Amino acid sequence: ILEFENPHVTSNNKGTGCEFELWDCGGDPKFESCWPALMKDSHGVVIIFNADIPSHLKEIEMWYSCFVQQQLLQDTQCLLIAHHKPGSGSDRGSLSLRKETGISPFF
Repeated sequence: ILEFENPHVTSNNKGTGCEFELWDCGGDPKFESCWPALMKDSHGVVIIFNADIPSHLKEIEMWYSCFVQQQLLQDTQCLLIAHHKPGSGSDRGSLSLRKETGISPFF
C-alpha cells in the first residue's frame, strides 16, 4: 500500500486537499476475497499488465469488469498500462486492445 497526501492542491482557484492510496492486488486470484476491501470507496483504477504474455489480455477483461464496470466507474477513471520489456523478442508493434479484449482504450 502506498499512501500520499497533499494538503495544498489547487483546483478552480480553490485550495483543496488531495489524498490517494495505491493498492497492489498482485494479479493473483487467491486474493480475490480481499478485492471488495480494495475497491471500497475507490475513485479510479490503474491496471498494469505484461503485453508480452497472451493470457494477460484475457485477464484484463476480468480486471476491467470487476474493478471498473462492476464498481460503476467511468472509463476516464481507469488507466490501463501495458508493460513491455524492450528486447524481449516479442516486438509485435502496437497492441489492439479493442480487437483482442473488447476494451476501448482512451489516450
